[in-house]
Amino acid sequence: TPEEPATIISDTIIQGKAIINQPVSWQRLVETDRDTTIQVQLPPEASNIKVREVISFGLLGIERTYSLRNGLISLTEPLKKVRIDYITPPPTIREEPLTPYKKRIYLESPPHITYSNVLTTSSIQEKTSNLGNIKLYHVINNERVPIVYSPLDSDKNSLIDGIQWEAPTSQE
Repeated sequence: TPEEPATIISDTIIQGKAIINQPVSWQRLVETDRDTTIQVQLPPEASNIKVREVISFGLLGIERTYSLRNGLISLTEPLKKVRIDYITPPPTIREEPLTPYKKRIYLESPPHITYSNVLTTSSIQEKTSNLGNIKLYHVINNERVPIVYSPLDSDKNSLIDGIQWEAPTSQE
């Protein structure tokens, strides 16, 4: 009789720090109820895929490099718990000028990926020293929610020439 397929006990995906225009590293921890060969779905854009068996208490086995085929990696050696490290393309922004003093900023990501807590920056055309002149909103269902940001002064002339904030997600 054919063996029953293994059951996945836990499957945890951990995103590394996401910063605009920088690739993002990920860890995926998969544990099954017994040593088995499995296929794991990853974003089709994933690259630099490395798999290690988790032996115990964070102790890792030999690193193996895998290729992605149709969004899947096939773990061909019987393993019970693995850590899969991989990289995805960076989140990006697209800016749409509305007036000389106003713009709409879109945080974008590949279609199969949602980034969380993305460190985002944008330059300011008209430099100012007054924080009150700069407003940043997250628009959700046509409602503007104020966002806390940090001013940037890249040329050290005491005028704000950019802002930086953490966007909660790339898919809103």
